[in-house]
Amino acid sequence: MLGFFHGVASVGDVINVAGTLLPDVSGDYEYSSDYLGTRAFKLTTGDYYLWYTSGTDTWTISAVIGTPGTAYWTKVGNIWGVYAPGGTATGDATITST
Repeated sequence: MLGFFHGVASVGDVINVAGTLLPDVSGDYEYSSDYLGTRAFKLTTGDYYLWYTSGTDTWTISAVIGTPGTAYWTKVGNIWGVYAPGGTATGDATITST
């Protein structure tokens, strides 16, 4: 497992999102930028992001960094585990390291 919690990661680290998801946000995510002092990751095959909000201790998968939009997944606490769908999103997203 990658050596990070709440965004302390190395450039080049890859995480995986899995599940039967609509929209399909499954696949590998790589570091893309920093968002409010924490790493943000981008789906390598599409335009979805995984980003962290410290004020709510929440990780979010969405089409735009910083806003959930209409279809998104969230998880409180550390980055690993099952994310619940929100808005029009369906299916539980599970995050693991690759």
